[in-house]
Amino acid sequence: MSGCAEVQTYLDLLLKWQVRMNLIARSTEAIALERHISDSLQLLGLFAAEPTERLVDLGSGGGMPSVPLAIAFKLQGWRHELTLIESDRRKAAFLREVSRKLDLKLSVVSQRLEGLTAPKASTITARAFAPLPRLFDWAQGLCTPRTRFVLLKGAQWRQEIDQALLDYRFSYRAYQSSTHEDAAILEITGVSLRH
Repeated sequence: MSGCAEVQTYLDLLLKWQVRMNLIARSTEAIALERHISDSLQLLGLFAAEPTERLVDLGSGGGMPSVPLAIAFKLQGWRHELTLIESDRRKAAFLREVSRKLDLKLSVVSQRLEGLTAPKASTITARAFAPLPRLFDWAQGLCTPRTRFVLLKGAQWRQEIDQALLDYRFSYRAYQSSTHEDAAILEITGVSLRH
């Protein structure tokens, strides 16, 4: 299956399951390719073939950004390991179906972050999941001092950075989103609690 065919299969599944549950905003169904797939694939430039990374995607929902990234990694022959965390069992079932149909070998964990035991991540991704301070709080059990965060953030990203800096130390780089004028991609490293 080619990349375009896999992306189309994913979109078809997304819209089919969307009838039964809210995977994406209804207003974005007609523009799902640009709004969700292209938006997610912006992150690809922040990854490379080596070293193999262990990615953990928080609040995976409809599979963004993890599923588009997994498709791209597969096409490139990159061996990154992806774990998708989604507490809603129906959405987790959708993600497992996508993984099966596209042979993506994703690990889907249907559990709340607060009680989660999972392998430590080299990179944590999230899209439209939680404000930065809460995301850092919830991700503590998945982090090492070397874990980086690669996040798709909306127009309030600067305020989220300022708020998170009250409780956490970290370094970050912000990249302009190519799909939303006010949005940014944040690459954050060295996250530690202030004492």
